[in-house]
Amino acid sequence: MACCHFTTFLYTIFLAVIFLEFSIGTDTLFPNQTIVHGQTLISQSQMFEVGFFSRGASANSFLGIWYRNTPDVVCWVANRNDPIRSRRGIFSYRQERVTSYKQCWKGYLVSEFIRPGGFESNFAALDTGNLVVVDEGGESSSQESYIWQSFDYPSDTRLPGIHLVDDPDTGQEKYLTAWRNPDDPSPGNFTYRIENQGLAELVIFQGTTKKYRSGQWNGLGFTGVPPSLSPGFNSDFKFKNDVLVSMFEIYNYSIFARLTIEPSGFVQRYSMNEKKDTWNLVFTLPRDPCDNYGQCGPYGICSTDKTPIWVKFPDMLKFWLNTSMNIGECQAECLKNCNCTAYANPYITDGRSGCLIWYGDLIDIREVYGADSKQIVIFACRFQNWKIEETSTKEKSGFGITFVQIINDCCCDKNFSSGNMIGEGGFGPVYKVFEEFKNEVILIAKLQHRNLVRLLGCCIEREERLLIYEYMQNGSLDYFVFDETRRKLLTWPKRFDIIMGIARGLLYLHHDSRLRIIHRDLKTSNILLDANLNPKISDFGLARTSGGDQNTDRTKRVVGTYGYMAPEYAIDGKFSVKSDVFSMGVLLLEIVSGKRNRGFNYSNHHHSLLGHAWLLWQENKDLELIDECLNDTFVESQEVGAVLPQPKQPGFFMEGSCNNSAENHTPDTESNKGSITITELEPR
Repeated sequence: MACCHFTTFLYTIFLAVIFLEFSIGTDTLFPNQTIVHGQTLISQSQMFEVGFFSRGASANSFLGIWYRNTPDVVCWVANRNDPIRSRRGIFSYRQERVTSYKQCWKGYLVSEFIRPGGFESNFAALDTGNLVVVDEGGESSSQESYIWQSFDYPSDTRLPGIHLVDDPDTGQEKYLTAWRNPDDPSPGNFTYRIENQGLAELVIFQGTTKKYRSGQWNGLGFTGVPPSLSPGFNSDFKFKNDVLVSMFEIYNYSIFARLTIEPSGFVQRYSMNEKKDTWNLVFTLPRDPCDNYGQCGPYGICSTDKTPIWVKFPDMLKFWLNTSMNIGECQAECLKNCNCTAYANPYITDGRSGCLIWYGDLIDIREVYGADSKQIVIFACRFQNWKIEETSTKEKSGFGITFVQIINDCCCDKNFSSGNMIGEGGFGPVYKVFEEFKNEVILIAKLQHRNLVRLLGCCIEREERLLIYEYMQNGSLDYFVFDETRRKLLTWPKRFDIIMGIARGLLYLHHDSRLRIIHRDLKTSNILLDANLNPKISDFGLARTSGGDQNTDRTKRVVGTYGYMAPEYAIDGKFSVKSDVFSMGVLLLEIVSGKRNRGFNYSNHHHSLLGHAWLLWQENKDLELIDECLNDTFVESQEVGAVLPQPKQPGFFMEGSCNNSAENHTPDTESNKGSITITELEPR
């Protein structure tokens, strides 16, 4: 450091491991005075102490501030990164005229203050818990007279008057950092800080991973924190010299309060009446599992089944903010953009307007509970667009089905994205919610069987016709059978169970239900699998009913899926329970072989899978039809084979050309693109 050519006083706080004899017992430390281990400064109200402390069995010493009545509660640590390696530390404050501080001082330099002229100053421990350097003659209650204050360097505890700061222009931040563990004040892995992306909020980070967020500040409070958690306290966000500051003040100074981020990552607020010497826990953040960041994933609203008063705003990952729009203009702006997923007025104070629009995934939403507060509402577009409404008694009678009204007029619904598609049925893609007709509702509402998919609700409104089925976690059967990797999950016992389940469901439709039901579109993509791979027949859009004494029927136009149609139905339009049995046979061959009937290719001929199976049977090579991935998991039973009826040549035993259609070259991985359904809109 170059020599100074003007009168300069260097005020230095330093810690050393030398021994100087001096004792102090007031709230003020004057220049050239020291405090050794065991001596303290005490604030005027006897509330706070400043001195050295050690934790546990460690010999390390730290300079800190703590509550005098509860000395275990330390609210500030000066040298948490560099402890003194013994219990003989000294806190010294000196004022000297120097040319080079390196020649004058040895020890750990905490902070330095260089001021021109001959200003005198001293150290003071205030009743607020603040340790300050004050100009001599200045008021200790006036921050303008502070040369330095500990409140500008928070540790793990926030006292009233400690403000968190975020200044992206200079990179200046003031935030809380947890201790490494209860006996080690060195910085831990958790921080509590401001995050400002147009609307400010407070966030807990574990390293760089977001663990909790308070929700955006709306002018009165945080959207994710009930007002009941802040009695007697005033929290606010303000700009000071274009720097965002989180304010924390107290209304009633007879109540002592502190907010601490624990080594475990929880933020806890405590309060204590001045007549007591114990702390009461006011709240903990996160409060419950719903407070954990992104607990329910995109678009999920986490709820603990209480009565909500508002909804915590989603995280601002992709957003647009306008401070002049009203809520009507905000809605119009959202509806113009199909990527808009939600919108809201971010402010609720002073009649302020504004528009906050989210794009993409909505993350970290939860319902917030409390009392005596205005309600904040998120207006979700396209995602939260279903409302359950009870219909008239006549409409509901006898079916137990919920009728759903759609209140969405947007052009693009993310519920119907390709990621949600689980199959393709009689009238197009089968989603977790998919199109059908009311007569299918009436039909399937009367059917109760473990191997038939369960209907949860329906919608018939204007041009919208939707069925809401139970969600089948494993999608459709073709998703497994025709995939090179997933088919290996279907062992022979599991395939046999699936075949038996489909047969039981079909037997119920044909013989055990009150009306005989002919499905007419039985295929792998219409067999859905639950979490345990149990099969359930779905998609009754083409089904027909008949009386118990009616065996056959005829249609003027053939509907269904090529490759699964019985010959008499495809040629003459005649259908019966035998039509479903034929489809079941095709289905069985596909399950056993892992190959599609349509689009089947074999080097020696151009038959379909049915023709190939017939040729193998004639050559006594029928076991070659079995999927090679089954290996030795099946057992051939000659006794059962002897009593089974001999098969007949299939009605579609005809050989096509090698380049019949593009479907002959459909790869097996396209699980629901190889089945084309011909449909006709007609009542049953």
